[in-house]
Amino acid sequence: TSLILLLLRRQQPRFGGPIEPMERDRAPGRRLVGRIIKVGSLVKKKTTKPHRLLPKMNRTDPTAPSPDLVEEDARGGVHNLVTRGFLPPSVDVTPAFTHGTSVIQNSRVKIYDRASQPVKSMPYTNPSGFNMASLKFDMSTTPVTSTPSPVAAVVSGGDVSKMVVTPIDISFDAPLSSHPPVEQPKGGATGGDDTNGGDSSTIHNLRRNVEKIRGYNELLDTYSLHQFIIRKGKTLSDTPEFISFQRTTEDLWGSVSTSIQELEAMLTSYSVPLAYVDGQKLMKIAAMDATTRGTTELLSCILNMDEVSSLMRRPGQRYKGSQGPDLAVVLIQSVWRMFLTKKRLKNHHGNEDAAVIQRIYRSYRCFSQLQQRLKLVREADLRIWDAQMQRFRANWDTMKMQRRVVVHVPSFASDDRTRLKMDNFSIRQNLQMARMCAIADPNVDIIYISPFELSPDIQRYQVRLLQLGGITDPQTRIRMLHPENVDRFPEHFSLTTLLLYSPHCLKKIKRFVRGKNAYIVTGNVGPEDKRLAIALQIPLLGMDPDKALLYGTRSGGKRIFMAADVNIPMGAHDIYDEDELIQSLSKLIAADVDQNEWLVKVRYLIDADQSDTGIASINVQQMQSVAKVRAEKRDMKHMAAEYFQQPDVRDAVLRSIFNELTESYFAANITPCFPDVYASWAELRPVALRVGVVIEVHMS
Repeated sequence: TSLILLLLRRQQPRFGGPIEPMERDRAPGRRLVGRIIKVGSLVKKKTTKPHRLLPKMNRTDPTAPSPDLVEEDARGGVHNLVTRGFLPPSVDVTPAFTHGTSVIQNSRVKIYDRASQPVKSMPYTNPSGFNMASLKFDMSTTPVTSTPSPVAAVVSGGDVSKMVVTPIDISFDAPLSSHPPVEQPKGGATGGDDTNGGDSSTIHNLRRNVEKIRGYNELLDTYSLHQFIIRKGKTLSDTPEFISFQRTTEDLWGSVSTSIQELEAMLTSYSVPLAYVDGQKLMKIAAMDATTRGTTELLSCILNMDEVSSLMRRPGQRYKGSQGPDLAVVLIQSVWRMFLTKKRLKNHHGNEDAAVIQRIYRSYRCFSQLQQRLKLVREADLRIWDAQMQRFRANWDTMKMQRRVVVHVPSFASDDRTRLKMDNFSIRQNLQMARMCAIADPNVDIIYISPFELSPDIQRYQVRLLQLGGITDPQTRIRMLHPENVDRFPEHFSLTTLLLYSPHCLKKIKRFVRGKNAYIVTGNVGPEDKRLAIALQIPLLGMDPDKALLYGTRSGGKRIFMAADVNIPMGAHDIYDEDELIQSLSKLIAADVDQNEWLVKVRYLIDADQSDTGIASINVQQMQSVAKVRAEKRDMKHMAAEYFQQPDVRDAVLRSIFNELTESYFAANITPCFPDVYASWAELRPVALRVGVVIEVHMS
């Protein structure tokens, strides 16, 4: 279209006249192709109808021939047919666009006359190179008419000295009459000539006086200090100084005017009667940013600053102005509101503090009540435990001869550190399946709790082994259970803990032992086993878990043997510090110098040292103090026993051994008995200091 327009414009002069617009070949309106939707209307109904589906043969077999097309299929267009699968993607659709109605329809272009084109208006631009706002227009000569000019009438109508307001010397060459001029009759030639000559002389004199005034204004603009007066909050704008200052600061007058208004407002608020302003300083301050311009900068422009500042510092001065009562009322209201707000804030803070105190107290009270409830529950559980164990101990002789149910829980109750380090912890707990052989006693029924679900093959295998052992119908006397929530907890949880958190398994155990004599047999006894016995209301075959934790160590075993008057090797127990270890070893060496080797064992046999590998030995035969004491004993022979029993001698021997047995010497000479587990004392030392050690003499 643009190309056709360009060609027609070039050929227009050849035709010799304007080109008339061409008529359309069809009436304007809706095109044949496409659909126009009115802009802004929301279509809430369906705009299309469902199309015919592709036959199932073509959907399942891509090699099937294309279906026949009908008129309804063609209405959607070629792209719709390809998308729906009626036309293969590789088909050539060129014939569809070369015959019949085309996709793009053409119409004639309307050509307009160039003369009817609107002319653009050119914006006015200043042809000069300077600011037209500061241009001063000079007076030009006006055409001479019979009617006198207004300026001439004013000059001729009164005394010149009375009309002058500035000290400029304005004079005329010819004297002026104090009376108005008498109108001459028309037609007199002489009178007309005199009148024209008088008008020309007056205009000439007026032009000369205007030149003098213009020169005075230029001098005033150049050399004036531009000091003006603000009286009672209003600037005296009629003074020559202010007019000259206004002309000088014309380019910056907007900012200067704003600064003057701020200065007037400040002086009005303090009721300052008179202030002299330095225009030069005010012009510099007006050039500053309005956000950085403050009261101090505005006051620096005042020449009589001492008087103004003393007046502004006077108490109550700002309330003597025109708006003084309003300002006083606002101040009183603001102070009163401040007092009320401060009081409310104080009360609010007090309420917040009280709320915090109440919240802390409620938390403390709830915590105390919870502790009290837990204490009562523990006391009740302890009473139940004591009653169960007392009945169990009293009826044991009778119970072991009657039919009973034994609940085997092969749990390994130890601290988390130990259980986390153990590999295949669940398999280790299940190594006690041989307990099911206890059904060899015909009065015993067994409930075996496994740490994981035993497969039916394993259960049948176990029952078959018992049958081969001569036990008839073992499947009726054995119940193999497992905690149902074992998969929801970490692997290092003990079997007793998992059983406590599995209510369905607990219900099965209670249902099976209801009305029967029953007791629990555990593995390593711990606090969880006591809770399990209380939950099932079944006694525990074993000692109190609290005491078992104490006497299940090497130190506890030594206490039991000592209370039973059983001979034990010489040594020391309950040692938790390396200095205490060296001191105890020094005392033992001094008490029995003839012993060459001493053993240092980890205190917990089960928890920290499951395989009994936490043992280290130290040989004191190479110590110089020990060799010296042994030599003295050999020299003294029979007198040695009495001599070394003296307190002073024993203290001297102990000091010599202790001084030689330092930490460095001890660490260098002590050797772990199982170097595969603990290569040196540095690896065994953290475990020994954490759980404690026991010292024993190595009897050779």
